[in-house]
Amino acid sequence: ESAPYSDADFIEGFEEKVRHQASFYVRYGHRLLPEGEAAGIAVADRAFSNSSQVSLVGVKLSRFRVADHFRVTMGGRDEIEDLEAGTDPFVSTSESENGVTSWKRDNLLFPAPAITVATDGSAYSSFVQEFPFYAFYKVAILRPNYRKEVPIDALYYVAYLLNREIWRFVRARKFGKARIQNTFLYAPSVGGEPDFSLMAKLSRRTAAFSIIQSFRVARHELVAKRFAHLAEEWKASHSFTSSIAKMTKQAAYQEIIRLGDAATTLLLQELEREPNHWFSALKAITGENPVPKDGVGKLDAMTDAWLCWGRKEGYIGNKRPKN
Repeated sequence: ESAPYSDADFIEGFEEKVRHQASFYVRYGHRLLPEGEAAGIAVADRAFSNSSQVSLVGVKLSRFRVADHFRVTMGGRDEIEDLEAGTDPFVSTSESENGVTSWKRDNLLFPAPAITVATDGSAYSSFVQEFPFYAFYKVAILRPNYRKEVPIDALYYVAYLLNREIWRFVRARKFGKARIQNTFLYAPSVGGEPDFSLMAKLSRRTAAFSIIQSFRVARHELVAKRFAHLAEEWKASHSFTSSIAKMTKQAAYQEIIRLGDAATTLLLQELEREPNHWFSALKAITGENPVPKDGVGKLDAMTDAWLCWGRKEGYIGNKRPKN
């Protein structure tokens, strides 16, 4: 049950969808980066190509249910007028600019990477968010059930598939949480399961994807520099308190959380070198909590749980350095 289309129509739409997302980084990437200079990578060779390197020839398609591979949650209760101006992207139900309609300051940021989907307004408008963001209650947020199973690049393909479901839309039939969860998408598959690796490869073949990759390179470079500074600042400041709650509320710690997923590997590497109370930051950034109940409050046990998670998810290597 899908709208009829030819491969050429599908590919043309996919290229346009990625161009749409890439244009957001061109226009607003500077607002999402820490201060500093970063070169990114060369992108002009194919960014404006009017031909596509994406091909679906020989690709086997089968359908999968969204909820079988993605957790679907809804945004927060705050609306634009409730928040002060700031630097956090506010995702609404717009079909433009990655869904970002304003820049605010909010204490609740949703972890990235994720797909945001408008359930009302410009319903079905779907975008990949690669940075911490706030979304209000009419926006659904999709994150992979198993992060390692779904490469971030594959999210662009899935977002496009969700966007294409707009043919089903009528005003009396919103694209709510339950409807999203039970939506079946047709996608590349292998052995009857969605082939997210191939979806990622197809995304990378689009002409404008190198712009998105360039933004990532610049962001990771600047985040690494900013993280090192903030981590030292936080370590120095929390030496004056034994309260974990106070430690994690300090400004430097909160700024690290705002660095988003780009800081995840850096935090885990810090834990490998020297166990410390980075757990709240990791939980806020990733949306995960791998610490078992009997390990809560025990520094070594919490450290081991997070490092085990980091290795499983591919953020760090398999061996913990010896002291």
